[in-house]
Amino acid sequence: MHVRYYFTDFRASGGTGTAGLMITANASVPQKRPASAAATQGGSIPGTRGFDAMAAAGTTTFEHTVTVAAGQGTKPDDTVYAVHQPNVRLLYPPGWDSKGTDSVNLFILAPRWDKATYVTRNGGAAIFSNVGALPYSIKSDAVEKAVAEHIRDAFSKPGNTFPKSAGKNVPGHDIKHPLNRLYHDAKRRSDNRAEAIKACKAPWGAGYSQGHGSIDSAGFSAVGQVGAGRAGHSRRRRAGGINTCCRHAAPAAPPRSVRGIRGRATP
Repeated sequence: MHVRYYFTDFRASGGTGTAGLMITANASVPQKRPASAAATQGGSIPGTRGFDAMAAAGTTTFEHTVTVAAGQGTKPDDTVYAVHQPNVRLLYPPGWDSKGTDSVNLFILAPRWDKATYVTRNGGAAIFSNVGALPYSIKSDAVEKAVAEHIRDAFSKPGNTFPKSAGKNVPGHDIKHPLNRLYHDAKRRSDNRAEAIKACKAPWGAGYSQGHGSIDSAGFSAVGQVGAGRAGHSRRRRAGGINTCCRHAAPAAPPRSVRGIRGRATP
């Protein structure tokens, strides 16, 4: 993982003590899973530098790298999760008070290393665990309107969807009832898919998709909370269009600037 930091936009106005203000940048990996995995850190993190000197230099950059060797992660994909935490410490000159802001954690990143079967590099690869939200709209001009309405009804009016079941509760509507993908359990995925087909045939017959576009699913065959042996899934036949699905994920928080220092990272 390579993280590039930018030191930029240093400004002072009025009576200040910037001539004696010292700034130290640092980055750490405070958490790993498994905790026994060793993370090697490198790059060009600078030592302590003065505010005025950095302002005179204009925009400068430094890089921080974090590498995890293969063979230390959890099976079957040799996966290692971590938290990357940049920090800036400010040392104020005598007579000046920081009022509790002498150490600032800028933001966090969530890198992940693995050697899944889809990774073509021999030593594996790194990526960020953060995922973006996929918004759905029920507005009249939204192309995904029918899908959004089905998801809404599956969560709020599950009795209006198939299969019919007393007390049906479709998971995925909040963080207390998440959906977790079945990455490696091929049998569960196959059983869930068979259950989905069964649920479609019951109200619409064996030719349920012929001439009707598609069947939308809320609660999907590839997740562990729904499917075979569970009532918490929903099907609705929809004319035309394309078959789409939704993901329940929290948007990644963007990096924020702190005293003229900001970071940007790429896996």
